[in-house]
Amino acid sequence: MQPGSPSAPASLSVAPALLFLPVAQFAAIVSHSLGNLSCQSCLLPATAKICLSLFAEARTHPSSTFYIRMPVSSSKPTPGHRSPVCLVAGRLELHFHWQIDRWAHRLLSDGQVYWQSIEGAPAIDAPGSRGISPNWPASPVFTEVSLIDTATGPAVLAVGRAGRSHFSASMAAAQAEPDTIVAELACRLQELPGWLGSTYQPLPVAGREPPAADWLAIRPPAMAQQRLPATITWSYLLAPTGIQVTPPASCEPFPFRSN
Repeated sequence: MQPGSPSAPASLSVAPALLFLPVAQFAAIVSHSLGNLSCQSCLLPATAKICLSLFAEARTHPSSTFYIRMPVSSSKPTPGHRSPVCLVAGRLELHFHWQIDRWAHRLLSDGQVYWQSIEGAPAIDAPGSRGISPNWPASPVFTEVSLIDTATGPAVLAVGRAGRSHFSASMAAAQAEPDTIVAELACRLQELPGWLGSTYQPLPVAGREPPAADWLAIRPPAMAQQRLPATITWSYLLAPTGIQVTPPASCEPFPFRSN
């Protein structure tokens, strides 16, 4: 975040993908991405965390601006083309790429891809699909992804929806651990979920033991009896050594092969 005039700095001429926006305009973009939610209490925690940080900075520096790294094109983006988004944390890289109608992501360590997200509702060669469906996809749906600069460094902000549910996520480099990314996710539910979580496929990497399971699912804690709508959150760490969940979330193998 850069205090001062909202005009773009000279670096914009060599980095045309840097867009400078007032805090209020960013809040409007987030609200629109979440489906024009009408009340602040409906903001998902992972999104609200970044917004509150920006608002706090704005109170200290009222004329502050910040920039979002996003595609800049003279033509309207088409559904089949979006520029990739990359978050770097030391040896670790998180690459977001457009996949048909949503963003998927891959995790790289030392330049090698070793985890990739499972998106949508893939066919599963098993007696049941564990509740995975187009409305309850294997991983949260993200249709808007931006790389922003915050007071503690770059962060990815992602939002999207499936069925009647809204998803949000913030991902940023861990402050206390090198080569590590903290992923914080949330889902605003209007009905009980058939499936909720983040699902990854481990990929073979030279010099490492073959993956023990086809997929790995990070699940939020089971819902207790509570009123709907409700917001469910979960978080985990991405590191060169693998994926580590943050309690009360849990991590479970998904030993079924996709068709």
